[in-house]
Amino acid sequence: MLLWGGSTSVGSNAVHFAAAAGYEVIANSSPRNCQYVTSLGAVRVVDHNSPSVVADIGTAFAGRTLVGAIAFGATGAAAGVRIAGACMGAKFVRSPPRRFRSPRPTTRTDRGG
Repeated sequence: MLLWGGSTSVGSNAVHFAAAAGYEVIANSSPRNCQYVTSLGAVRVVDHNSPSVVADIGTAFAGRTLVGAIAFGATGAAAGVRIAGACMGAKFVRSPPRRFRSPRPTTRTDRGG
């Protein structure tokens, strides 16, 4: 499983849960967070600053079947699609929306009585 943005708050939870479920997780992060993401269960962590990050992750998937990709961050979806297209297995990439809408405030008009 590919997790783009493995050291983000949501990404680190995704790495942890995917690894606990038995998936081999390949993720990316800054060099400073590589050891952290590995400690969560990733089998390989690639430097997201590398100009060859997409190719490096593709190489990490050699001989493995991609079961899915979750992409966090502004560049994650496009990179996830390129990587998934080059891998054996699933061609499913999920990326959350860049902006979440806040729920509309509710106004209570009845004061009881």
